[in-house]
Amino acid sequence: MKKDILEMKIEILKTISILSKRIEMFKLQLKNSDKLPLWFVKDLQKKVLVYKSMIGEQKEKLGIIESRYNENNTSK
Repeated sequence: MKKDILEMKIEILKTISILSKRIEMFKLQLKNSDKLPLWFVKDLQKKVLVYKSMIGEQKEKLGIIESRYNENNTSK
């Protein structure tokens, strides 16, 4: 059980890391946005918002997993 929780936490942290790297990549592209078509800039901005939302969801999952683990540990 403890090993499964640890594996889930590691997977969530990996996902957060990947999403964060993609957001940074999008932000770098947006720095030169004057050279890009408007539709592309808007698409990148939307992607940044979606990825930030996904990170929030992953952090929420992580919090739920940790709280359940703590409840199981303290009830014994």
